[in-house]
Amino acid sequence: MNEKLLTTERLPARVNADQVAALLGMQASDIQILARSRLLKPLGNPARNGSKYFATCMILRLAEDERWLARASDAIVAHHHQRNHGGEE
Repeated sequence: MNEKLLTTERLPARVNADQVAALLGMQASDIQILARSRLLKPLGNPARNGSKYFATCMILRLAEDERWLARASDAIVAHHHQRNHGGEE
């Protein structure tokens, strides 16, 4: 589905986390990290365990923002470092 999304002529107005990952060139699991870090905001007020949708126009803007991409990458690395090392340096 995500490969098809990347080649479609017109993107849908909202996309799910897997589609966001494809548009940003990230892993699907990274999207949850970015949402938790408040670097991505889902549409509306979804339940914590509910499906989250994101505005395609915002995702495309973020994909062109080098500073945001660097912050997002740093947040993902920090999350994995914390998870793997438990806060020890």
